[in-house]
Amino acid sequence: MECQLCHSDSETIDHILVKCTLSQAVWFASPLTWRIQGSTDISLRACLQKWLLAGDDDHAFFMGACLLWSILVARNNLIYEKRNANVEVLIREGLYWFKKIYYHGEDNTGEISTRFNSTNSQVGMSQWTPPPNGKIKINVDAASKDGRASCVVVATDW
Repeated sequence: MECQLCHSDSETIDHILVKCTLSQAVWFASPLTWRIQGSTDISLRACLQKWLLAGDDDHAFFMGACLLWSILVARNNLIYEKRNANVEVLIREGLYWFKKIYYHGEDNTGEISTRFNSTNSQVGMSQWTPPPNGKIKINVDAASKDGRASCVVVATDW
């Protein structure tokens, strides 16, 4: 199957997330300023390993993972909803999720993160606060399809 984002190569996970011209533009324009163009031996696995070994308190890993997510969502939006991808919006979406995860809803200046859609309008504003001392925070996620299900539970003692 042909890549739906650039129409220039077969659609593989490495192509969509790393080698596609749209993905390369996202990587270069993002805070990671990662230039892939001309690198034929680069893979998603190599990227993840590089980020995990960066020695930056997993900053690059979380940033990269959030940008990967925004690229994949953009690809799915194009295929299933016929919405075109925009590099600036993809980076903004990735940074939104990065700030939510890495800074717990606040960026490094203490400002609350906001999420933008493709028309640059503000969708929502929220701030994460830890539970009271001595409490356990439990996050749950589940999915089911065609009679199969999976569930994940994460409990954190703050």
